Amino acid sequence: MFKKAEVQKVPCSLAGRELGYMSQEWKEKSESMSEWIRRIPEGFCGGNSIRPPDVWLIKVLAGDLPHAIILFDTVDEVRINGFYHF
Repeated sequence: MFKKAEVQKVPCSLAGRELGYMSQEWKEKSESMSEWIRRIPEGFCGGNSIRPPDVWLIKVLAGDLPHAIILFDTVDEVRINGFYHF
């Protein structure tokens, strides 16, 4: 499903907005899944860090429900310390 999807490096605010939209799409099918999607960026984007986290978003909007892979990097070295998929 994700092989041809574009990987986008986005700021936390845009990732939060995109995930908010996606969570609304999931709400009718699963209230708990919708809430989980909406809360993903809270653990990484809400702090007062000097360096905002890097966020990569891979989304697939085709089909009945949106799907995404979200990667977070909150440290100085390049490594992923948050990975989410739905």
